[in-house]
Amino acid sequence: EEESRLSKTEETADRVVAAAKEDYESRPSDRNAIARYARVLMERGRPEDEKVAFDLLMKAWNETKEFRFRQTAGDIRVRSARRKVVALRDDPAQQEKYSKALEAFMRLEMEELKLRVENNPTDLSFKYELGVRHFKLGEAEEAIAFFQESQNDPKSRAKSLNYLGQSFLKMGWANEAVDTLHRALESVEMPNDDLGMDVRYFLMQALEAKAKAHNDADAAGEAYKVASGIAMQQINFRDIRARRDA
Repeated sequence: EEESRLSKTEETADRVVAAAKEDYESRPSDRNAIARYARVLMERGRPEDEKVAFDLLMKAWNETKEFRFRQTAGDIRVRSARRKVVALRDDPAQQEKYSKALEAFMRLEMEELKLRVENNPTDLSFKYELGVRHFKLGEAEEAIAFFQESQNDPKSRAKSLNYLGQSFLKMGWANEAVDTLHRALESVEMPNDDLGMDVRYFLMQALEAKAKAHNDADAAGEAYKVASGIAMQQINFRDIRARRDA
């Protein structure tokens, strides 16, 4: 009953961890006992708990090759690294270190996601997340391959197409960006929500790029209509007033 509580006192958490540890030590090869002990350690969340849980999970992974143990150990690595990045972000004197730490953190996330893609090849959510990391690091061409796959997942189709269109735009492929962002807009359930606004904004950019690249008046006209529609809905959205005028 104590273990199932969402909120635990420190004393209660200590009892839960002690019980899980005793259970694990009585049957150290039992996978459920391993998973339970690691889980309650992470829930208690002391710095030393993370190290014990990480070592426990990596040992289980090496012995069983059951990927869930490696995945949870990866979650601990990412959580620990994120705390360090946030600490630098909140320190005005550490902004140069923060930029480098942020990139290193995203590389760490990518390393973990690549393992998940390899071990869960049919789970397109991991491919979407890996594509997002490549995109944020400015690696548009690498991102495209993952978004082309993750667009087949109905849950992330609109988001994948949005990023896919932006990736084509970053590569200077205006026609492909326009076609893809049109498809993204068709996939958005609510064109006026945050995702819908985002898709419309980048569709406007892609149409503008196409108009400039090919002297295409129709594309320029459509870009203006999209920009005008965004401005009528939310005049302060990004730089929409300046883009509309342009």
